[in-house]
Amino acid sequence: MASGGTLLTPPTPNQILFARNFLLAVNKNKELQAQNLIISPAGARSALTLVFMGAGGKTADELRSGLMLGPAKKIAIAKQHAEFISNDCVCNEKGVSIRLATGLYVRHDQDVHPEFVAQAEEFFNTQANTLNFVDAVGSMHQVNSWLQRQTFNTVCNLLTADAFSLESKIFLVNTLYFRARWAKSFSVQNTELGDFTISSAQKMQVPMMRQYCFNCTFRSASSALASLRR
Repeated sequence: MASGGTLLTPPTPNQILFARNFLLAVNKNKELQAQNLIISPAGARSALTLVFMGAGGKTADELRSGLMLGPAKKIAIAKQHAEFISNDCVCNEKGVSIRLATGLYVRHDQDVHPEFVAQAEEFFNTQANTLNFVDAVGSMHQVNSWLQRQTFNTVCNLLTADAFSLESKIFLVNTLYFRARWAKSFSVQNTELGDFTISSAQKMQVPMMRQYCFNCTFRSASSALASLRR
């Protein structure tokens, strides 16, 4: 459910298969395997679809194929994305809230096609902001401030100055904010200290919530994919 009892739109087979391929690709990256990582295939697909809107030629073809966007025209794909954002990504004061947002920052001396700027605003709720990459610290503060606003002050100071390079022309950042009550609340009595892995060489003790489930069922990813192929 999205918000206030609104049902989420069921994901399409292409969205599910993209998520599977995306997670498999991330899992093959040895550097990422050694880190704590929270990723959103929906967020990645949303941000890269915006990139697709501004791409052409072979790059656009590769993005269309990799993102599994189908044969539709760009404007139709953009409208589908806008519908997804409107229907399924809603933030209210109460109930389940989801916010998916993409920030687009363009180097201050680069020109951006007006049609792309208009489509980014209309269909992706994204503005093409200018950024002076020479001022890495200033750029860091500007993007971190955006991240903090989009996540309702839950993600602060995520980026460091070394994330910004003088050679960069575009900086794309994506956030997914989710808030909801647990269907079954965790008991404080079951909270215990446990290892939280920071890296392959570093761990720290943090309070871990625990919940015990009886008569639970599990459906494997392979069986879910098999049902899609029928």
